[in-house]
Amino acid sequence: MIIGKLFLRIDNRAVSDLGSDIRAEIVRTRGQWLLENCWGGYVALLRDPGSTEFFLLRDPSGLLACYHAAEACGTVYFTNEPELLSLTRYGRGRVDWTRLSTHLRSSDFRGADTCLSGVSELLPGCRLRAPAPEDQEPAWKPWDHIVPDWRLKRESPSELLRRTIDNCVGAWGRTYDHIVMGISGGLDSSIVLSALKTAGASPLLYTLATRAPEGDERDFAQSVADHFGYALSASHYAMAEINPGRSHVAHLARPVGNYFVQAVEATVRKQMDLIEGDGTVAIFSGGGGDNVFCFAASATPAADRLLAEGFGPGFLSTLRDIHSVTGASVPQILTKAISRAWRRDHGHRWKENSHLIAAERSASETLAFAHPWLDCPRTAPPGKALHIALLLRFHNHIERHRRPDLPATIMPLLSQPIIELCLSIPSWSWFQGGINRSVARAAFADRLPTATVRRTVKGRPDSFALEIYDAHRDALRDMLGEGLLRQQRVIDWHGVETVLNNTAPSHVERLRLLEFGNAEAWARHWTQ
Repeated sequence: MIIGKLFLRIDNRAVSDLGSDIRAEIVRTRGQWLLENCWGGYVALLRDPGSTEFFLLRDPSGLLACYHAAEACGTVYFTNEPELLSLTRYGRGRVDWTRLSTHLRSSDFRGADTCLSGVSELLPGCRLRAPAPEDQEPAWKPWDHIVPDWRLKRESPSELLRRTIDNCVGAWGRTYDHIVMGISGGLDSSIVLSALKTAGASPLLYTLATRAPEGDERDFAQSVADHFGYALSASHYAMAEINPGRSHVAHLARPVGNYFVQAVEATVRKQMDLIEGDGTVAIFSGGGGDNVFCFAASATPAADRLLAEGFGPGFLSTLRDIHSVTGASVPQILTKAISRAWRRDHGHRWKENSHLIAAERSASETLAFAHPWLDCPRTAPPGKALHIALLLRFHNHIERHRRPDLPATIMPLLSQPIIELCLSIPSWSWFQGGINRSVARAAFADRLPTATVRRTVKGRPDSFALEIYDAHRDALRDMLGEGLLRQQRVIDWHGVETVLNNTAPSHVERLRLLEFGNAEAWARHWTQ
């Protein structure tokens, strides 16, 4: 049984029945046939008729969630909606406070553990055996795809990337009758929109702006919409939609939400009201583009080129490119590149964030950051370790857009063929010419407005988030001062109170307290 959306690699056609012979091969290979010949957003349930065991396989995109919980009697539950577990003995009152503390310290890291006791996640690209779901193993490894794609011998990276994106986005687009899509006028959402246009889709477009100029992208978004001949609905983030006592991810197994998404969801619902006729609906997004296209401020791509080619004109060119992208000096980049190239451990080092976490938690709970995607081969280039960490970092962002009362959110740039191709492109190529995501820009340069192709900085909703803090500071004080996170000694209340009393707290401090507020609202939901 395959739950979700499945496409064949050979022609990107959506399939619902693969035939008995192929089904038998899928079971025999424990799902490897699917990973090699298909892609999509799915979970596969595999059972040999001659055995009592069965396996679950989750595709690498992470677009369809899969959680599991096992009872002592041997019953195992699997679901994409953790809220459904409340119908079993895995009900309310099962917040794991140690794991919640770990989550708040982990800087977007996402492992198999959740913040609910007894509930774990089957990670993207992994397979597990039931009734022993702790035996999770990687069935798809990003490290297997960091060597150059064989097709790059006859096509340029940009040509191959454009064709792959067109194929994947087009396949997703043809799956739904109606598409609602938020655009910013930035590169990633514009690329998805370009591919939808090529596929003949007619999405309903919207954009949201902050009151502050740095988060107002309406002109950029309108330019892109006009370029493709689509209408655009533009509005501001609405403070009236924000309820600090409610977590929009209360139904999930971790508090991964941001308050501003409440305003996004309200806008999406208004767009859905405009849909005429029946049919399937999906929300499309350019989310994940930065991660897939290796957008990072790092010297590791220079280290990769040094390891691959040695000191030479190519390495010096990459030093200049990274200087142009990051603003760091060439000597600084050179020093860091040499250090990373000659360090024996090329793996990514995840950074802990214990800011305003109770000291006893930070001192007594060690963060392991265990994930099969972080098991870096000794000879792997450090820039590829960073690229893979970027992919992993985005999984929390996918999750925060999942709601059972809204259509599925599709982020087609996370499709397996796109991820695999981008991993195979040398890390330094993404910075070529001194501009970020350069391969993706080149791939769509002739199909996007020139201003979009050249745009290197995009707006963020942070200013609206800061407005939320200012508008609801008293509510946050009440929630956190009398809340579960304080009672369970997850947060440093003295430090939190100091921030609340500060008339001009820093940007980072305000965002941190909003994160705590969302976690408090989430925890209250699960302890009712």
